[in-house]
Amino acid sequence: MIQDEIVKAISTGKPLGSVDLGSKEAALRNYIEKVYQMKGMEQKGERLRIEVGTLEDKLSHSYAHLTLAEVKLALEAGVTGEFKDVSTVPNVANFLSWIAFYNRCADRADALKVARSRKDAEEMRNARIVADEMAARLNAEAFEKEPVKAYARYLKEGREGFTLPQYLDKVVYEGLIRHGKMQKVTTETMEEARAAARKAMTKQMNISIRQNGVNAATEQSYIRQELVFRYFETLKNAGRTNVW
Repeated sequence: MIQDEIVKAISTGKPLGSVDLGSKEAALRNYIEKVYQMKGMEQKGERLRIEVGTLEDKLSHSYAHLTLAEVKLALEAGVTGEFKDVSTVPNVANFLSWIAFYNRCADRADALKVARSRKDAEEMRNARIVADEMAARLNAEAFEKEPVKAYARYLKEGREGFTLPQYLDKVVYEGLIRHGKMQKVTTETMEEARAAARKAMTKQMNISIRQNGVNAATEQSYIRQELVFRYFETLKNAGRTNVW
């Protein structure tokens, strides 16, 4: 057995304790028949039924944590002599010896760690995907709704209704851009917006731009805030009640 085989067997299907009786018996019947065939032998009828029932009972009580795929792997490994100093003759006693040997072998212990690590990684990936999908959905909703809400607030309260330039930058401005608005800003308008943004920063942040400076991201937020205000003012002057 190689590690990837064991990892795959551990990760395939549910533990025996969670598998219904009919499914277990059908699978074990197939496994046992194949084991005998691998030795050029045949088992059928009442004797096969007894072996299936005996093996199922023992597995369900002592090895309920194993998967059916693991049982199959252990039986095939046993009959082909992969377990040293263990008989390869097919019978119920040896089936149980092979499964016991497989269950406690170091290879399975190592593979179990790998399987758990991969499962944890997969769950983390799935959680990130779900979180990313939710974030994308919430962002899309924000880009659709927030510009409309912001313009309504602007009509009611004017510039004083907004305290965070980052909100107008990251949500409202981006939402307008995504809907094809404000995509062409003249150089003159941009310079006017930059000058107005610096005044707003000085007033709202109580700093001296000339003495202390300000990081580029903050300045960008104030510039975009100013561009949104100018766009809203244009809509207001045109008698528009909505941004779309």
